[in-house]
Amino acid sequence: MSPSPSPTATPSPNGVHDAGIFHLNPPPNVRLRPGLPDTGAVTIVAKNSDDHTDVVGVYLAFLPPAGALDPGCTPNGVLHLGNVTIAPRGTESLTTAPAWRCDNPAGVDGLSWTLIAIADADADDFASCATLQQVLSGACDSALADDDQDPSDNPRLRPRPKIMALP
Repeated sequence: MSPSPSPTATPSPNGVHDAGIFHLNPPPNVRLRPGLPDTGAVTIVAKNSDDHTDVVGVYLAFLPPAGALDPGCTPNGVLHLGNVTIAPRGTESLTTAPAWRCDNPAGVDGLSWTLIAIADADADDFASCATLQQVLSGACDSALADDDQDPSDNPRLRPRPKIMALP
């Protein structure tokens, strides 16, 4: 069975679009007690590699330490951080500060969340990127690729923060 081809970017009246995630910086670890949250900001820098100003949707997927079906750790799912207008070859920084929490931190001690930041040229594909299943199955990647010159830089993955269970 041969792999299916990636969709080709469609030029718009303003040219071809190319948005990406330049930087994803979650906290290195979170210190958790059962049911009590810790704080730790996540900073994402989105870039516009176009020769024109563009609107970029920025999404952040949180895969908890025990996987997508983990019932006890949050955040868990996909967050739409917002749509930002970015100048040609410019960047914009977004920050979110979720409450990191696990019902049983000792059960996932030493494991990490997996964070996936996503840049969406034209900010038009959140419906295809709104769930962890869409992000992990490739449905989100396919939707992003149809209007982005270089979809390889749309997502950025980071295995952080690591859980440090406290008594």
